[in-house]
Amino acid sequence: MFKYQPVLICTAFILVLITSGCIKTSPTNEAIIAHVQAYLDAPADPSDVNALTVEERPMIGSFRMVHNIIKIQLVEGTDNAMWESLARKMLRAFAISCRREGYLEPTYVGQLFIHAEVDEETDNFKVGEFIFYNRNDRIDGGLFNPSRSRN
Repeated sequence: MFKYQPVLICTAFILVLITSGCIKTSPTNEAIIAHVQAYLDAPADPSDVNALTVEERPMIGSFRMVHNIIKIQLVEGTDNAMWESLARKMLRAFAISCRREGYLEPTYVGQLFIHAEVDEETDNFKVGEFIFYNRNDRIDGGLFNPSRSRN
């Protein structure tokens, strides 16, 4: 019994911390993903500046979330002029979804990826990173050229 006593005490302590809310557990990823997917599937609304337009909607290939980061994969050939608008709108939808599910962070990050050819090599490159500040709903960040150093 005494041989495993430290293990039992540590396990009990961790369980108390988790159940009391002292240790943040991961959010319900499925619920947040469902909210973002509903945003993508919603019909275009020209009166809503945060809604995706008919032209923007098919440019988003996929997305995935990792904690407070949403990684957005654009389809190959997406016009560069659309990148920033797509990233900002998706990041805002992700942040609102996180809030709705009670997953509050000081910032949410949106990373934008596209499959491109750089230096005669085709690969998936990060072409932008934006930060949503939860305290004032401001989005900062920007785009950059695909390069091997930013992967």
